[in-house]
Amino acid sequence: MKRIKALLALVALIFVAHAVSAQVTVTTGNNGQTVIETVTNLRYGTVTLTWPSDANLAGELRHDSPYWVPGINPDGSMPLSVANAFVNKLNEHAYLGIAT
Repeated sequence: MKRIKALLALVALIFVAHAVSAQVTVTTGNNGQTVIETVTNLRYGTVTLTWPSDANLAGELRHDSPYWVPGINPDGSMPLSVANAFVNKLNEHAYLGIAT
């Protein structure tokens, strides 16, 4: 009886591990300006995420940039409300050709 319970527990663990495992592919696009991550798993299917490869895009902006939003600090940090406005600007101008 103990062997059957142990076997059932093992099968359950294998099933759960298989159900939550994911295949992840990371590539770059737009001549290395974006990172594209594709994640596939059984529960959610395939999801593709794209973001700029420059981790401090906001910190390098000038005030005359079409992406500039008042409230961005020189080091690129910003409050959440400014971050939301910044993302809206990026979307509005289809930053790196990515339109939403």
